[in-house]
Amino acid sequence: MIGPTQGKRGTAYARYGLLDLDSDVENNIPAYLTTFYHGEETTVTSMPTTGTAHYSGLSLGLNPKNVKYGDSYTADVEIDVDFANKKLDGKMNNWRLRNESDWTAEEKKQAQIKIPSTTRIAARISGNEFKGKTDNVSTEGKFYGPNAENIAGAFNDKNQSLQGVFGANRQ
Repeated sequence: MIGPTQGKRGTAYARYGLLDLDSDVENNIPAYLTTFYHGEETTVTSMPTTGTAHYSGLSLGLNPKNVKYGDSYTADVEIDVDFANKKLDGKMNNWRLRNESDWTAEEKKQAQIKIPSTTRIAARISGNEFKGKTDNVSTEGKFYGPNAENIAGAFNDKNQSLQGVFGANRQ
C-alpha cells in the first residue's frame, strides 16, 4: 500500500492511496495498481451548511496505460469549498515522481516524459459527498471526520491519462 496516513501531510479521518497487488518485487514492476479512499465519514447532519473552507494535502496518481515502470506520482492539493453554494474547486500541482531516488536512470528517463501538468477539479456537494467534471477531469469523494475536517476522493484526468486519489486537511 502506498499513501500518506497521518502526520504533517496525512489525514486523521480519511485513508487514501495506491494499492500495489501481485508485484514482481525482484524487478520492481507492479502487476496491478489500483486506488482507494475511505474513512470515518462526516455525518450528513454534521456537514457545514454555511461559510467556506480551504483544504491542503497530497494526491497520488498513476498512468493506467503504462505501469511498466510502476510510474506513480505525487502532487500538492489545494481545494476551496463553498458550503453555502455546495461546490468545490481545486487543483493538484507540482506533480513529481514518487520515491524518485529509488529509480534507475533509464526508469527516470522513461517516466519523466509522462510527468503531468496541473490537474483541476470541480464538483457539486450533496450531503457529505461530492461529484463533478470539468475540462475532461472527473472527480468524486467524501468529507470525513467531525465538521468535515478531512476531504478525500478520486479523479480521472483523461487529458493526461492520469487517475488517482487525494486527501486533504481543513486549514
